[in-house]
Amino acid sequence: MANIPRLSVSIARQFGAGVYDCDPTSFVELDDDAAVVLAQCKDELSLDGIARLSLVAAESLAGYRGPALAIGLTFLSTAIASALARCESKLLCFPRLAVLSDEAAQGLSQYRGDLLLDGLRALSDNAAVALAGHVGDLGLSSVADISEYAADVLGRHRGEVFKGGWPKTASVAYEAVRAPLREVESFAHDPSTFNLAGLTAVTADQARVLAETHWYLNLAGVTAVSDEVAAILAQHVGSLYLGNLVVASQSAVEMLLRHKGPLFVNEKKLPATAAAMLLTAQDARRDEVR
Repeated sequence: MANIPRLSVSIARQFGAGVYDCDPTSFVELDDDAAVVLAQCKDELSLDGIARLSLVAAESLAGYRGPALAIGLTFLSTAIASALARCESKLLCFPRLAVLSDEAAQGLSQYRGDLLLDGLRALSDNAAVALAGHVGDLGLSSVADISEYAADVLGRHRGEVFKGGWPKTASVAYEAVRAPLREVESFAHDPSTFNLAGLTAVTADQARVLAETHWYLNLAGVTAVSDEVAAILAQHVGSLYLGNLVVASQSAVEMLLRHKGPLFVNEKKLPATAAAMLLTAQDARRDEVR
């Protein structure tokens, strides 16, 4: 246990003050008293490395009212799901959640805001019924194992549903688009004017506009980036989500790793060489905080 990076209350206070010299995504466990401090943060809160969370810590994080909360849990108990569903952030993200029980889905359905579950590969019928009652956009872009019934149920969801490889007969109708530059420029001034997750491709001109913002960049629809676009996005200061990236050269990944804010990339979807580079960089960051 001594070698497991823990996010302590002293480090949490550094995050709250905006002055820290370590990567917040490199911590695996979160101390209960640290969660109390982090809940007071006004900026985006990325806990992408946190794989273990106590119920006490989850209840504290429910008090977070910032723009976006990302937690790297791979499993959610019913109690923790229900606790985190009370969070008042605009976006709640579980990029590494691999399994979602029917009971946990029911708990999460109470969350009011955009809910990203882009690590899920499968969804049961009962879980789909529960999530269909959620209010806000719903990210399920990695789900491939889903019945036509479940897909049809989610088609009645009251927000946008970002889907994966679902049955073609499913009624979920969301088509990502390549947005005109003016719409991306509008987002840069006011994030509420354009749903950035709808982009399926980013041009260099669009990337330059986005890189100058401090907003959370949810590029869940983007599956490929050029070296040029990667270099530009690396200049962005803030959280950058590219969880569905599947086409990227080694050079592109190397450039993205220079991104100074929290970076969400699913190494399992990348080409083997690029994935190895990403994992090596993540391991190096973890070693730095040990």
